[in-house]
Amino acid sequence: MSDNRAPQRVPPRLLECVRTAQISKNLIRVTVTGESLKGFPTDKKGAHIKLFFANRKTETLTLPRSTVTALSGLSINP
Repeated sequence: MSDNRAPQRVPPRLLECVRTAQISKNLIRVTVTGESLKGFPTDKKGAHIKLFFANRKTETLTLPRSTVTALSGLSINP
């Protein structure tokens, strides 16, 4: 019998960018660090992260937030 439950959502983790490298015209490698990486799964297939960037003009970071009916934004000011 297989487990068909959805994976548990993990809250956003605040990380620090320590390095970037231009790999190709359309690809940049971003190296991040931070205490909140503790517990990040390294032994799972498909383990991944999503990056969200602050608006350059307003310096406001808006994270997507799901609700029962729609996807809305959650703003964080530095």
